[in-house]
Amino acid sequence: MIRAQPFQFERVDPAEEKKKARSSVLGTLIVFITIIGMIRAAPLAVEKLSN
Repeated sequence: MIRAQPFQFERVDPAEEKKKARSSVLGTLIVFITIIGMIRAAPLAVEKLSN
């Protein structure tokens, strides 16, 4: 028979979690802004290349 092991939670440092969350948000924001910039620039590039 298999016995389930009790979960062992590690102590989470709030400062470390805040740092990870901030890093994740900044990375996502940079990707979002880059994609929006490319979407806005695409029509201009197509127009420039077609002339």
